[in-house]
Amino acid sequence: MANSVLARLPNTVPSRQHDQYQRQGRCGQDALYRPVTNIDVGAALPNTGIESFEDVRAKSFNVGASGGGSTTVLFPTALKTYAGAKFKLVRGYSGTIDILLALERGEVDIVGAYGLPGILASHPGWVHRGEATILYQASLMRHRLLPNVPTLPELAQSDEGHQALHAAASTGEIGPSILTTPGVPPERLTALRSAFQAMLKDPDFLAACEK
Repeated sequence: MANSVLARLPNTVPSRQHDQYQRQGRCGQDALYRPVTNIDVGAALPNTGIESFEDVRAKSFNVGASGGGSTTVLFPTALKTYAGAKFKLVRGYSGTIDILLALERGEVDIVGAYGLPGILASHPGWVHRGEATILYQASLMRHRLLPNVPTLPELAQSDEGHQALHAAASTGEIGPSILTTPGVPPERLTALRSAFQAMLKDPDFLAACEK
């Protein structure tokens, strides 16, 4: 079962195409190992009556999802399988914005994967003023802004579940790759990589990441 859930991990660039792109770096963590807030969370609005993860173990709730290997499918599916969540996936939405609109209309009860940077930009009250219930965070350690929100592995109900949810949550720890176009001259690629690494050590950039 673990393999079937983990097979849903997104693979956004086919391997044969990936080889054509030049990797500059990753931004899940900077060179000083200070975490960058790129984790996904699951959230519900107050009108659902959901106050904690225990509520979704006790009663069935609709979760908005897109499809394929999207994290909007991966995380709720893994939690349904290994954490006892009574999630019913409502698929077919085009992306997070579409799911958020459905959440506001009451078509779904939960957005299953919403990036923390997006929340802080568009719905800061969800985090700072408790205007939504954050059910879980897809990370291996609790983010400093979400000290009372359990991580995926913490919600596991078995050893197998802990391993599967640990693997799912590790996608946020790895972070996205930063790619440039094929055929970039080596000297320009070196300059881009050097600039990227310098950015990750820049005090102003690090201060912005802490906000």
